[in-house]
Amino acid sequence: MKKNPAPPAPWKLRLIRHPAIDWLHFSIWRLLFGCRLENLPNLPSGPAIFVGNHGSHFDTFFVHEIFRRRLRRDGHAVAWDQMANIPFVRLVIYGFHAVLVAPRQEGLALRQMIRALDSGGDLWVLSEGQRNDVLGSFHTGAAAASLLTGCPILPFSLRGVQPLFKNLPWPARIYGDVSVRFHQPLFPEPYRKEFADLRTAAQAMTAAVRYSVASGIDYPVGSPS
Repeated sequence: MKKNPAPPAPWKLRLIRHPAIDWLHFSIWRLLFGCRLENLPNLPSGPAIFVGNHGSHFDTFFVHEIFRRRLRRDGHAVAWDQMANIPFVRLVIYGFHAVLVAPRQEGLALRQMIRALDSGGDLWVLSEGQRNDVLGSFHTGAAAASLLTGCPILPFSLRGVQPLFKNLPWPARIYGDVSVRFHQPLFPEPYRKEFADLRTAAQAMTAAVRYSVASGIDYPVGSPS
């Protein structure tokens, strides 16, 4: 696995966070993909964990722009650490303090997620961890973080993203009609009471989150195993 490069220079991180660049960046995503909101529930005033599906190359950007710009939520995207090797993407990853997850380092990732929640920010998680043609299995890290911190999980379904993952000519991949459909929050307390150990509780909560997300996607649902 390729080692992550050093973080970008501080002036580059300040530039990517500049209000003018920030506005331009989000305006382009909205112009090309719409980024509509559906069934938006009452959002908690404190930190929350937003968990959804991963159907396209652009999902991390959709989530980042929708939650940070549209909903004005302060948060941290949870992303594969190798995204830090991609030009420009790494500016967003480091500039907005994403939580980087490396394979086989689940314990470290969970500690980073908990620290992010303790700092008062949300987590934005694409729980499959990779793009799929069908809804795949969900990792249990988001549920474990919820159970350990008491923060609720708000499931969401990214819709209109699957065509962007297909092997289509480029013009058909750089525009679309994307929406985020929200579902009712899930709270950790019932799972804490029902299950004696964290692993079993996290698995049960993850299954419930995946069920909610699956109810709103517009492409096939695969086996959770």
